[in-house]
Amino acid sequence: RFTSDARSDARAPVSARREPALSSDAVTAVFFVDGSSLTGDLIVSWQAAGHGIAAIVVAPGRRSGRWAFRRVATSTGAPVKFLKRRIDWQELAAWIAPLAADVLISYAFPRLVPSTFLALFPSGGVNFHPALLPYYRGPQPLICMVADGAWRSQGGMTLHVMSDAYDQ
Repeated sequence: RFTSDARSDARAPVSARREPALSSDAVTAVFFVDGSSLTGDLIVSWQAAGHGIAAIVVAPGRRSGRWAFRRVATSTGAPVKFLKRRIDWQELAAWIAPLAADVLISYAFPRLVPSTFLALFPSGGVNFHPALLPYYRGPQPLICMVADGAWRSQGGMTLHVMSDAYDQ
């Protein structure tokens, strides 16, 4: 959980923000996220733990919560890219490759990331999936889980290594 310092620092203007020192075992990540306030918490926690953020890439389409997320994302000092509906993976790879990040971390990113893009990261990619896999695969598991009345038995979080298929 956050300390009050981590949260207040994340909300501070960029000019007043304290950059956390990276530890010798720090990992630098590119985040692929949906732009919600929950994703902001993930990013702030990662940086507060002493890890680096090379870039933040925000999925197309989602509008709710973006104003709060934008404030948190820009406070990290990392470049933030809001994607359009059609993703040009080659253009995105050209933007990401020079950043030399160790890993891709995905949370609530509704698109399948091609394996050629995952190859840009020496440690590959990991995805936080908001259901207990193998149940409720796909980009909208929470809606389906609630509709099925299964949120108590199937609700949870799975962290898995990304591949060229959804939620495996």
